[in-house]
Formats: sequence, structure tokens, C-alpha cells
Amino acid sequence: MKKTNLAALGAALLVPAAACLPVSLPEVSANAAASQSSADGFINEIAPSAQIVAANHGLFASILIAQAMIESGNGTSQLSQAPYYNFFGIKAYSGEASVTLATQEVIDGKTVVMQEPFRSYGDLSGSLNDYAATIQQNFPGATVAAAGNYQTAAQYLVGRYATAPNYAQALIQTISSHQLDHFDTANTASSQTTASVSTAAPAASSGQTYTVQNGDSVWSIAQNHGLTMEQLQQKNGMSDYYIYPGQTLNV
Repeated sequence: MKKTNLAALGAALLVPAAACLPVSLPEVSANAAASQSSADGFINEIAPSAQIVAANHGLFASILIAQAMIESGNGTSQLSQAPYYNFFGIKAYSGEASVTLATQEVIDGKTVVMQEPFRSYGDLSGSLNDYAATIQQNFPGATVAAAGNYQTAAQYLVGRYATAPNYAQALIQTISSHQLDHFDTANTASSQTTASVSTAAPAASSGQTYTVQNGDSVWSIAQNHGLTMEQLQQKNGMSDYYIYPGQTLNV
């Protein structure tokens, strides 16, 4: 994909939790990976964590990695660099930690440049987990259980996650070119890591609670209360990152 000095050409603007609206996304090239060497390096960096996160949320690791490659230009976009680590162009809402950068969107068939606030995570784990939780909650048709294969998942995302008509083609070609479907089979090590996280002893409760609002995510709630996503999960005995408006959480 040809990169510009914008934050993330092709950045997907994910909707907040409990919403499910089409989102605008610029046209993306089917040749998403800028070069074989940079793509391979990025895959090697992100794949181990991506596989674990995808397994936790019932997603295709191949789709997750391919989207990260396309949205961030193989980790070269300004938005994906430290200290932001936003590899998916997820927008910020409700006063979350953010950075405002230029991005391109397709509105009524026209590409426009806009200044938008994007979430700032501070590390790779926060970005991957927040993205996966958002897909799981708002785009369930892209899950392993619903789609059955990564091709169907890619097609489902068009017009929902992204408005670019060639988005599925770009994802499928990226997955095929780099054999990313290899990561869709969770290995024993990943399963053991997942189990060790989900069975950790509950974190000590502060006695405070928070009621989930529209637009909240596990990441945003954890950040606003000085917690990690894993700590919030442990405080509430959560086995995944699914939340819903009106839910009361221990913080």
C-alpha cells in the first residue's frame, strides 16, 4: 500500500461497544504489504501475541494480522509507533487517552482528509486486546464460530468494519501471500498461556464499582481507573473481554 504522511492510510475506524454501524475507510490497495522484508519482520513481531489474543476472542489470527499490516503499513505508520501503538486506527471516545492525527476517509464516494482522535495504548497488548474485543462484540460475523473460514470473515467486514469495496480482496490477498492462515491453528503453548491468564487469582477489590456506558470498552474502563485490562478482568471474574451497557464492574 502506498503510504503518505497521514496517520494511517486505510485506518479502520471501529465503532464503540454496543454499536454496530458501517464505518468509513479509504480505498486500500490489494498489494497492502509495502515490501516482503518489512512485512516478514512485522509478522514475526506481532504474530505470537496476535495468535494468543485471537484464540482468546474466537477470532482468526490471520485476519487480525492482515488488518494490522494494512492499517499500519507493516507497523510504519505514525499511529502505530510508540507511544501510541494503535495498529488498527481505532478512534478515541469519552475522553480516553488519544492523539489527533490526519487520516483519509471515504464519505459519499469521495476521499477526504480529516483530523481525528485515535486511541493511544502505550503497548502492543493493549492495542491487540482492544481491537479483538471490539470485533468480537460489534462484528460477530467475523468470528471463527460464525464465519468458519477467513475468506468469509473478510467478506463480512466489507460494509460493516470498512466501506472500501476492495477491503476483503486486500485482506485475502495479504493472508494468502504471507500464508497467515498458518496462525489460525492455536498451538499448545498459546492455549497454555491463555489458560494461565484466565485462571489467575482475582485482583484485590477497591470496593468501587462502575456502570458500563455506551461506547465503553474494557481497555477504556481499565485505563480510566488505573488498571490493566487483565486486572479489570480478574476483578470481575471475566473469562473474556465482553461487556455491555448497564453492566456493573468492580474497579
